[in-house]
Amino acid sequence: MARIAVNAVQSKNVAATNADPALYVGALTPFQGGTGLVVFDPVCDAPGDNAFGAGLTRWLHLHGAGHATLEQSAPWGTFRNMEQPLGVSNAQLTGPKAHEGANYFGVTHFVTSRLRRLGAENFRLELSLHTTKAPEKPLLSLQATGGRDKIIAQLPAMAAKLVQAVDGKAAAMPKTSLSASDFALLGKYPHKLKYEETVAPADAKQLLAMQHKDALAALVARRLAFNDNRDSSAWFENARTLARLAPQNALVWSDIANQDEQRLVPFATPLETLAAKYPHSALLAFAEMKLASSRNQGAAGVQHAERAVRAAPRNALMWQFLSDAHADQAGDIRRGRYARNVRRDEWQKLNAIYANGYASALQATRLAPKDALMWAELASAATFVDVDEGLAALDKALQLDPNNPAALSWGMQLTQTKWTGDIERYVAFARDAAKRADKFPFNAYHVINVLRAAERTQDLVWILETAHKTAPKNASICAELGQWYHYNDRNYAKARPLYHAALKINPQNASAVNGLADLTYFVDGNNAEAERLYRLAYKLRPDGYNAANLGRFLALTGRKAEGVKLANEAKTLGFEDKNHQVWGATGVSP
Repeated sequence: MARIAVNAVQSKNVAATNADPALYVGALTPFQGGTGLVVFDPVCDAPGDNAFGAGLTRWLHLHGAGHATLEQSAPWGTFRNMEQPLGVSNAQLTGPKAHEGANYFGVTHFVTSRLRRLGAENFRLELSLHTTKAPEKPLLSLQATGGRDKIIAQLPAMAAKLVQAVDGKAAAMPKTSLSASDFALLGKYPHKLKYEETVAPADAKQLLAMQHKDALAALVARRLAFNDNRDSSAWFENARTLARLAPQNALVWSDIANQDEQRLVPFATPLETLAAKYPHSALLAFAEMKLASSRNQGAAGVQHAERAVRAAPRNALMWQFLSDAHADQAGDIRRGRYARNVRRDEWQKLNAIYANGYASALQATRLAPKDALMWAELASAATFVDVDEGLAALDKALQLDPNNPAALSWGMQLTQTKWTGDIERYVAFARDAAKRADKFPFNAYHVINVLRAAERTQDLVWILETAHKTAPKNASICAELGQWYHYNDRNYAKARPLYHAALKINPQNASAVNGLADLTYFVDGNNAEAERLYRLAYKLRPDGYNAANLGRFLALTGRKAEGVKLANEAKTLGFEDKNHQVWGATGVSP
């Protein structure tokens, strides 16, 4: 196994493209005079005040650091990113650790704070603004004293003073109608949830109810209160609320973009207008990059991402986003084609793009060498340049954080036949991933396909069953394990309850619905219920497989014309299983 050199600038495949990554990174000269801010959560005299205090400082971060004149401020969700590389469990940072956190974000200024309890209902919120170049002495100290409501009323003035001290410009801040209990809820949970974390249903309901009060409430509701199936209309309404409440806030636009770029399309005009007004804002450049991605404009996305790293050259995450933009640009050229179907002239373009994506990801690891996420992203980018370097970067990511979701996911990709073909290493990754299936979105369907083809049935069953024991509330794992028992073992008694468990967790799991449909038709003989389930599966996931299943059922139950129509639709959708019964039942050739 090759060991990756952190200072390496070139690999054998990159050299073949005549593109030197060091030259690419060096050509992206930083903009001059950029400023950025991060506001950390306060240390509180009483632990019971932590949530209220965090709500206060997060309001200051959103409206202060999000002010569009500040070019380098920390994106909202990245507060959780810093926990692993900094070795902290929350955002209550002070002293050297706060300085380390500010450097992680690549900003020029940071705020530490303390919420003191002066009596039963009296407090003093103390803020200290520091620069990353000279962090020992505060540049500015602010205080707000009184009851909860009095402190809340002083937040806009405090945010304006912070922005003026950082950027030298007067800043108008919105007032807030949030109550003290609202602030306590908004600071109760982390900035974003990890895969295994959840929000109490009552809290989620309250967050959704208060999202129209303030941009902070809408942002926290966006992060915490929507379930995995994110209803499109509600999700869009939340984005519209954010855009209405904080139309000039760069952090708001970047967060909408980061969570769901497709929701940006209706807001393209106000976003592009604001970005044109503040062309050196890294957050707005990132949002424009995601907008370009949603339009399949990979080259434009790269230009926006390059602007983001020039605005925030010390922010590793921006370099990672630039690497992602290059991947999008490559995707526009490949269009999902196998390597053998890509033309020679296209490969020349792709090699240069992959080289720049690798250079960007490598720069991210230089800026954040302890961050497992950056190494996992480098593993992905390096794979298209030199597989050995990709594997070495992956090893580094897992050494730093064995539970890193990006590393676990990419490890199972990188050991496939098309890359290394190392089935033993794939099995090892899959076994480790199964033991951590509660920490990241474990892809059971992928495991089945790879290990079935490799004839590693014993490993396959152990991995699926271990993943289910580790994450019993994962609907996808329940459904895929149910399908294995159903179609491979013919163990219907084991399969059926797993399908029901999957649908109890996620009623929209099409795999579980389809499995139940097959059991209902072929085992139970209940045609009416089977038809309902086949149609539901097709509605939930209208792909070739579900079209073929519904078409087969209709043809076998006397409705051949409908079956033929669906069989042809399955072909159009790329369904290629020549052994499926739909072809014999309908007479359509596969």
